This record gives sequence, structure tokens and C-alpha cells, in this order.
Amino acid sequence: MGFEGKTVLVTGASRGIGKCIAEAFALEGANVILNASRESDYFKAVLDDFDKAGYSYAGFTCDVADPEAVKGMIDFATEKFGTVD
Repeated sequence: MGFEGKTVLVTGASRGIGKCIAEAFALEGANVILNASRESDYFKAVLDDFDKAGYSYAGFTCDVADPEAVKGMIDFATEKFGTVD
């Protein structure tokens, strides 16, 4: 089951399980919105790794406990890739 042309949003993507999930989707051809609660060296390194790998991605920082911030992230993803699947 491929994810070519699908757009996924992964929270907690700066390390650990979130990072691994984001990489798995990217390897399957998905457009990936990577989310972290704040800018950090970890998150910057992940974005750099995705860039070097040539994945279709974008990074977005926000606190997912804030509904307005989440709406902004969805709007960002929709503008970037047309939809969130």
C-alpha cells in the first residue's frame, strides 16, 4: 500500500517514534508535514535530513493543544499540498 500523492501530518516529528513514522511515510511517497511544538536542534536536524533525502515535506511548529494553532497548521498543509489525507 503506497502513499504516493497523499499528504500526512505527523506530530512529535522531531525525534523518536514521530520521526520514524514521518520517515516511513516519506519512504512510501507521501507528502509529509512534520510538526514539532517548538524549534529545536532536533527538529532542524530532521528537516535537514528530509531535505537531503529529497522527500516531499514541510515543517511546521505549533502546540497541538492550541486549536487555533492546529487550524493554522492544517491551513498551511492545504496551501502547500492541496489537502491532508
